[in-house]
Amino acid sequence: KAWGTCTSSATNLHNFRLRLGTANSNADNELIKIAPTAATTGGSVPFEVEFILTIRNTGTLNTANFTGSGRLLNNGVTGASNAAVVVATTSAVISGPTTTNALFLALYYVSAATTTTCGFAGASIERIYG
Repeated sequence: KAWGTCTSSATNLHNFRLRLGTANSNADNELIKIAPTAATTGGSVPFEVEFILTIRNTGTLNTANFTGSGRLLNNGVTGASNAAVVVATTSAVISGPTTTNALFLALYYVSAATTTTCGFAGASIERIYG
């Protein structure tokens, strides 16, 4: 989960991406992508983005499958999105990296233009064991 504010003065595409891998970069697997269309107006509009990720071991050593969803909550229809709520899901079960190395789970933000920007005030990760 992460939160902050977005400012937009043009209809731009931008992405909130959840990635997992060993490189801690754009080379890592993209698990979920929320791709809102920014509003044409909005200054310092609050937002919250949340990803829910399920990791399931397939029985093979160091192999797991991932499914999940992501949700962008936007204060109204300005700033980060021209919709108050944007939901994304994994389109299929995604195979994870087969490694015994450390894995990085990271949230990436990518904007198509400088006329749409988001600043993050905070972020958290919650782990639940079942």
